[in-house]
Formats: sequence, structure tokens, C-alpha cells
Amino acid sequence: MSNTPDRPPQPVLPLEYAGPDTDPPGGRWQLAARISTAVSVFVCVLGSLGMFYSAETALGSGPTLFGLGIAMIVCALKTRFWRSGHARLLHVLLGVTHVLVCVLFFTLVNVLNWSPRSAQWPFEWMSCTYTAAVLIVVWIGRPSVIRG
Repeated sequence: MSNTPDRPPQPVLPLEYAGPDTDPPGGRWQLAARISTAVSVFVCVLGSLGMFYSAETALGSGPTLFGLGIAMIVCALKTRFWRSGHARLLHVLLGVTHVLVCVLFFTLVNVLNWSPRSAQWPFEWMSCTYTAAVLIVVWIGRPSVIRG
């Protein structure tokens, strides 16, 4: 079809795909990363307090923390806005450390053949140290975690 002087050219592709953005600021993935970070801090604190009751509480808090760590990594890597690099890095690093601490606890129990009684003191010490480190990192990085 040729363009005639009395007829305007027809667009080849419809341009409706570029509609207004309805995502919240920072995107849904960043919101999910923030929520998983808050829940993981809560699980760390609860798990550390539970270690003083019994080392077997790691059977509940460990897999939960592992799953939240994976969720934090995925959500942070899927955020749309590259301008939120500091918050993204914080979420990814916290997610990776959550996964690694769970792998460390699992490996120590299996390699050293720890019973719940023999794992009690090391788990108390390691979980409290880890939770303190997580709380410090989240407290220092809270402006970027909250605002993105």
C-alpha cells in the first residue's frame, strides 16, 4: 500500500504496549525482597532464641531461613530498577549468607556427627553471632532497604 498525499501513513505495529506503569515504586520484586528480608531477620532472631531451648529448633528455622535466602536472591536479582544497586546488593548478600549459614550448620552436624546435645553450645554461639551480624548489617543498610 503506497502513501498518497491525502492519506497519512499507517503504523506498522500498534503502540498500545507502552501503557502507563502500574507497578509500585521499585517494582513488585523489590517489595518481595524487602518483605523476605524482614521475615528472615525475624526468623534469625526467633531461631537464635530457640537454640537456647534446644538445638533441634534448627530443624525448623534452618530450612525456613534457607528458603528465605533463596527468595531474597531471586527477588533482588529480578528487580526492575538498576538504580537501586545498594539495596539489591544488600538483599543478595544477605540471601547468600542465609543459604551459606544453613549449609554450614548442616555440614557440621553431618561431618562431625553431632548429636543434638553436642551441637547445643556451638549452635547457640554461632546462631547468636550470626544473628547479631545480620542485625548490624540490616541496621546500617536500612535506608537503602526501606527506600530502595
